[in-house]
Amino acid sequence: MNTKLNTLIKTKLCELGFKKKKYDFFRPINDNVYATIGYTTATHRMKAHTLINPIIGIAYEDVNRLYDQMCGYQHNIAPTLWMPIGYLMPEVNFKEWDFIDSVDNEDILTDMLSAIQKYGEPYWDKMSYFDNLFDAVFVRTTGLFNGKRNRLLPILYYMRGEKEKGQQVIDDAIKEMQRVKSDVELLEGVPTCVQVNTKILRVGVDTANKEEVDKMFNNMKPGSAIVFAGPTDSGFVDPEYIKFAERYKALP
Repeated sequence: MNTKLNTLIKTKLCELGFKKKKYDFFRPINDNVYATIGYTTATHRMKAHTLINPIIGIAYEDVNRLYDQMCGYQHNIAPTLWMPIGYLMPEVNFKEWDFIDSVDNEDILTDMLSAIQKYGEPYWDKMSYFDNLFDAVFVRTTGLFNGKRNRLLPILYYMRGEKEKGQQVIDDAIKEMQRVKSDVELLEGVPTCVQVNTKILRVGVDTANKEEVDKMFNNMKPGSAIVFAGPTDSGFVDPEYIKFAERYKALP
């Protein structure tokens, strides 16, 4: 993103009461909860174009503090939960605004800021209540990856006084990590006519260096494919999650 556009967006968000902290903008709702705005940018599709996707979030100071303690982080200034704005809009789809270099983008910026206020304010109001935050994490809201949820949900259970339920989430997550996905599961999404000629390579099981993999790709015939099964498909349990589980278990 060019400096002028970045400065203009920052100025406009500050006018809405937000202050920049690291990668996001924060505005206090109360002593513990903050409304947040971030955005992702893309410039690769069209020359001289910057596509901006606003991210609407909520940050709980007490939740983040415990989350960081359990994950072994330093204090992490970041949203507790977030949602790409397009999924808060009636279309419920990914949404970007197209800013063009050397052109007056005032109307585009006004439209984007209008959408942030129209769809962000109800989100911030709703998510400023802990029970609504818990429900959004529990149902795996859009934008929340399993790795984050498997840490955040136990913490929210603990803060509700339900540590045992949080422990069950952790136990289930570890059990799922330990499960080795079958060939049938790994071939899901591969057309049936291609599956018979598909080679599955499991990380840590099948040994193939870069040259061998390149050779496989170069020699692939029409109607064939290669599926790579990563650590999460092969029974690998993240050591950092084990540490998280141990810290959680030690909570009073």
